Amino acid sequence: MLFNCSYDELTDVHKLVPHPQNPNKHPQNQIDRLAKIIDYQGQRSPVVVCKDTGFIVVGHGRLEAMKKLGWDKVAVNYQTFKDEAQRYAHMTADNAIGYWSDLDLKEINNVFTQFGPEFDVNMLGIEDFTIEPIEKIDSIKDILNNDEDDDEEIECPHCGERFKK
Repeated sequence: MLFNCSYDELTDVHKLVPHPQNPNKHPQNQIDRLAKIIDYQGQRSPVVVCKDTGFIVVGHGRLEAMKKLGWDKVAVNYQTFKDEAQRYAHMTADNAIGYWSDLDLKEINNVFTQFGPEFDVNMLGIEDFTIEPIEKIDSIKDILNNDEDDDEEIECPHCGERFKK
């Protein structure tokens, strides 16, 4: 167990109560992947529990991942909310807000090379992310260097960047 976040207390996992109206569903493959990331990094975000109800507001998936890892305690942050609507909105938004962002896979591919060959790409949390092998990069250069039809564009199937031949 490694706690890399600020928290109010370390709480026994069996004392935490999931919110009965949690709309965020966590499939087993997500829990499995999250467990690997938490095992690698430790707990980076506390489970948020409502002071008034005692229910988990944020961190249902993290809790399941830490249970899978066999942790008996988790970092918890206790918060108050103006009302049930505010609690529910925070619980829902915690998962939904991530869908608003766009990952720049090309930039991730560029930065990733700095970490060395021993870094596990799965720790990025991106499903089916692969680093392009040199052979593929060379073949794209060959296509780009072909002088036929210089105005034609091609699109990288991984990052979507467009290139003129």
